[in-house]
Amino acid sequence: MPDSLMKRSAAELVEDVVISVLVDASSSMRKVQDATIAAYNAFIEDRRADPAVRYGCVLFNTYYTPLVTHTTHDAIRFSRAVYRPDGGTYLYSSIIRRINDIERMPIPPSEVLFVVFSDGDDNEPDPCALDAAKRAIANKRELGWRFVFFAPDDSTRAAATRLGFPQDNIADYRGDSRGISAAFQRLSRGTRQFIAATEQYMLPPGRFFEGDT
Repeated sequence: MPDSLMKRSAAELVEDVVISVLVDASSSMRKVQDATIAAYNAFIEDRRADPAVRYGCVLFNTYYTPLVTHTTHDAIRFSRAVYRPDGGTYLYSSIIRRINDIERMPIPPSEVLFVVFSDGDDNEPDPCALDAAKRAIANKRELGWRFVFFAPDDSTRAAATRLGFPQDNIADYRGDSRGISAAFQRLSRGTRQFIAATEQYMLPPGRFFEGDT
């Protein structure tokens, strides 16, 4: 079979594939605001070299703020006006809301990459949020969604583990400017591999960071 028939077309990629990135915008991120802006924008700029797929970024703190976009090629960049860390870390409810948003898309995706970048555990008052988020993640993992979590310390890694993120897809990073830059670079490499694999209908199970160093 010719290679051209083994690939998703550009239109099919936009229909079939969704990448969602949730970025912590709580007050604890103020000290690395500029570093996060620069690292995230570099990640988005890297996507211009890849085929376009559906894309959404959510800023989460006490509020849930989706940045409306269509594909990786027209994603909104961060600025100090866009990325303004403040408030608490409502991690669990933000995960639930983003999963629900993807479920309600008019054209359901067949491949989903769901990334969380957080520097701390959840501190919202809802006692049921953790169990609800765990159930939502478990259900979507059964459908093949790939979940990735970037955590700077043991307590945040423990939160990702409680939520049901695969251990191999929980990445450590150093919570300073250089560490954040390195983390988004690592995410960029993994995302490029993910898009290339979905384009070829060859997305393998297992580690998001396979072959990454």
